Formats: sequence, C-alpha cells, structure tokens
Amino acid sequence: MQRLYFPVIALLMALFSFTPVHAAKEPDGPAQQAAEQWLAQTEATATVHLWQIFYDKTGTYAVAVATYSLPDEGNMVHCAVAVLRKEKTGTYTFIKEAKPANGEYGQTENVRFEGKTAFVSAKVLRENDPRCCPTGEKTWKITLP
Repeated sequence: MQRLYFPVIALLMALFSFTPVHAAKEPDGPAQQAAEQWLAQTEATATVHLWQIFYDKTGTYAVAVATYSLPDEGNMVHCAVAVLRKEKTGTYTFIKEAKPANGEYGQTENVRFEGKTAFVSAKVLRENDPRCCPTGEKTWKITLP
C-alpha cells in the first residue's frame, strides 16, 4: 500500500505543477484585517459566509470577495468586492469597492491580474438554472489604481 501511495503523490505534484496560477488566494492572508474593516463599514450587520482574497504576484494589490447575509433577510445572500493595496508599512488599506457593470457578481471562481487590471471570473445563473447551481460563466474587470 505504501509503495503505491508515494508514486501517486509524485504524479499529482507533477500534474499540478503545470497548472497555471493566476493569483495567490489566501482567505486568512495579510489583507484579511483590512477586508473585514471595509465590510464592517459597508454592512455593519453582515454575517460573512465566505471570504476569498486574491493577491497579485507582487503582493501590492488584493481583491477581497465577501459572500454574506444580513439579519431579517432569510436565506438571501449578498456579494461585495473590494480592492486593497499594500502600503509601505506592510498593512493593506481599502482603495475602492468594485462592481460588475451589469450588477451580476455570481460565485467567484478566480481572480487573475494583468498589469493594472484584475479579471474576476464567476459562475452566474443561466435562464433555467436553479438558484443554488449556476452554470453560466462571466468575467468582469477591475481597473487597479
């Protein structure tokens, strides 16, 4: 059993080493505190269900995605996206809130950075999709300062 285990791990490591990584994703990374402060100011009563924070390769910018609910709204879920920047002190600060042009956030899958632009890829509802399970895909862009 042990002999089979190590080759399988080596094979998986080799396969994933060729997978392109668009952005480092750290839910509890260095920008977490700034992201939490931003959302607390935006929606003070929010209960966050999922934080996704994506960092560019240099660590200069982070895109924080919060999926949250508000009291007295039943099972309705909201999404908010913010751009954060790392200051010379090493801490991150809120720069701006980002919204897709059509207002449809979707379920964020990934964020990739190209120069001064972040591209947010998300699953979105198609016409006959149940609310739980979007099958469409959209990508929207955020211009970084």
